[in-house]
Parts: sequence; C-alpha cells; structure tokens
Amino acid sequence: MSDRAISKVIENYCESFRPGNASAILPFCHCPLTVFTHNTFMSLSEPCEIEAQFSDILSSLIDQQFSHSTINNMHTHNLNKNTALVTAEFTRIKNDASILEEISATYTLHRNQEGDWKIAVIIVHDTE
Repeated sequence: MSDRAISKVIENYCESFRPGNASAILPFCHCPLTVFTHNTFMSLSEPCEIEAQFSDILSSLIDQQFSHSTINNMHTHNLNKNTALVTAEFTRIKNDASILEEISATYTLHRNQEGDWKIAVIIVHDTE
C-alpha cells in the first residue's frame, strides 16, 4: 500500500476541481459515491449523477469568484490493502488570488479490481 499513490489521487482530484470541469472529476470517483456536507447527504449511483452534482457545486462556487483549491495539509491512513482514509485541509482561491474559504474533508478511498484508488466517500467538515 503506497501512501504516495493514495495522496496522488487526492492531489489530482484537487487539480481537477475547477469551474467548468465537472467531468474531469469522474475518473477519481467510485460509483456509488457518497457525499456528506454541512447540510447535505447524497448517494450518487451513476457517473452522470456525480457529474451533475459537481457541476452544481462548481457553478455555485463560480458565483463566489472561485478559481481553484490548494492543499494545505494531508494525512493518509491505510485501513487495509484496499481501503484508506485521507483527511485534507484546502484553501479555496478566488480569481483575484485572495482566499475564498478554508475547508477540510475526509475521504474514504477504495482500491478497485484494476488496482486504482477511487474516492468512495467524501465528508466535508470544519477545519481543526
């Protein structure tokens, strides 16, 4: 089990999490994907559902002048050979390079039969 391989999935997911780029998130996601936010719970069973939901999320961030996110801190914990937890702190950056917000998320990743790590659960939470 490589912490680096697991971290790389979250890094690539973060790079793909940009306005107008919802379809680029799909390769990092397991189906179904479960998402918890401060006020929402979603179980997304199909790639088209994942893309539509992330398109909505990114559209709402565009209204706030969101440009991209950076990873401030990341910790990985291997639960077994096919399951890992990752907790990361992010800064969302606006188009003018100012800070929009800081958030944290914990991800459950599952390694599929092909050996690829996929995000199965996303829990957005307050930063510590």
